[in-house]
Amino acid sequence: MPKILVVSVLLFLINSFAFAQTENYSAPVNWQRYKISESAASVLFPKPPVKLNISNSCEEREGSVYSAYAEEVVYKLVAHSKSKEKIPKYCTEKIKFGEKTLSRIIQQTKQRLGDDETAFTQSERKITKFSSETETIWIFDDLKNGGIYELSIHHRSDKKPDGSRFVESIDFKRDADGIEIGSGALRTLGDPGEVKDPFSGGVGSDSGQSADANKNQPESLVSQKTDSTNPAKVETQPLAIVTKPKPGYTDGARNADVQGSVTLRVVFLANGGIGSISPVKTLPLGLTEQAIAAAMKIAFLPQKRNGVPVTVVKTIEYKFSIY
Repeated sequence: MPKILVVSVLLFLINSFAFAQTENYSAPVNWQRYKISESAASVLFPKPPVKLNISNSCEEREGSVYSAYAEEVVYKLVAHSKSKEKIPKYCTEKIKFGEKTLSRIIQQTKQRLGDDETAFTQSERKITKFSSETETIWIFDDLKNGGIYELSIHHRSDKKPDGSRFVESIDFKRDADGIEIGSGALRTLGDPGEVKDPFSGGVGSDSGQSADANKNQPESLVSQKTDSTNPAKVETQPLAIVTKPKPGYTDGARNADVQGSVTLRVVFLANGGIGSISPVKTLPLGLTEQAIAAAMKIAFLPQKRNGVPVTVVKTIEYKFSIY
């Protein structure tokens, strides 16, 4: 088979994979209890959350991040626990998981959000709360059971959501009823309602631009609302990415020493969901698919124009390096 034909077939399959993941962009807001498979904790989420794994081998720490979008708010839970692996010898600073881990998390949060700090006790667990104009985070000390938990809500400065239902719902009973999160949702789901994705199924954009017109404008605004009384007056609140998962390496790519970057065109829908994803620059042996899977789980606050959420298209780059 000619080389050019092989490349064409591969690109077709990659694009088919990308569009196959775009059939369901939204889910109704339905607060339900979800259980963390790796621990005893459970919490209410407004939708099935996406999951990404985190680790810090030099701090003997591993865990997971769970996030879900609903009504212009991103709800996030970070669960930290002791790593099952020994601290590597190459670490210049070795920190055992425990009180020092908790102190570092609190200090890092303080540096990021400022001095608006409150400490209190709930159900025999110490909680440290930090607040800023766009984020509130509660850090739960559950070290007696081997865990540290961070619950947070992320929002625009002009929106003041009540996070009490979310934070007060956390439960540390192992026999608590709830839905097992497992590997989590495949993608970040937006709110219900008609939202047009210009790159999915040939649906046009609200602004009247065609998908083809936007393909050469990776940072283009796809859907927008303007002030008809004063078209020149446009106030924009940029897209805010809350979590951006890292893609994993495939064994085949690692064994073949494949390195480089994958560039994707991602539709960030006005309803808070990740829309269609199409590759711009690819890598072989499953790395493009890994990047697409990671991009599908980005949690974000939609861009706003004159106070109205809009759909935008942006290019996202993922770098793959073995060393």
